[in-house]
Parts: sequence; C-alpha cells; structure tokens
Amino acid sequence: MYKRQVYKHLKVLEEAGLVTRPPGPQPRSVRLERDVFDEVGGWIEQYRRRAEARYQRLDAVLRTMQDEQRGSEK
Repeated sequence: MYKRQVYKHLKVLEEAGLVTRPPGPQPRSVRLERDVFDEVGGWIEQYRRRAEARYQRLDAVLRTMQDEQRGSEK
C-alpha cells in the first residue's frame, strides 16, 4: 500500500520536472533536479515580495482610515 502511494507521489514530482528516475521497469533511485527547485524558489520569492508589498500598502490604508476615524470622533 505505502509503496503505491510513494510511486504516485514520485510520478507527480517527475511530471512536474522536480525529480528524474532512471528508465527501467522498477527504478530504485530518484534524482532531485536542483536547478528546477532553484527556479521554483525564485518564482515563489517573487510572488512573496509582491504579496508583502500589497500587505504593506493595505496596512497603510487601514492606518489612514483608523487615524481619520479617530480624528472625526474628537
């Protein structure tokens, strides 16, 4: 049972290009494609920075709204 699940996960990783397996009926080793992981890491970092900038802008807008609300309550 576990063996089947492992092979399913390996197949998904292989289809994504993250690992490679040698040809043959029952490959026993898997090679991690480091370049692909570096590429994916860069892509994720790019989107993380964009999200962080958006959250900072949202925080600024919320602070402004909060300050305006406090000013109108005085």
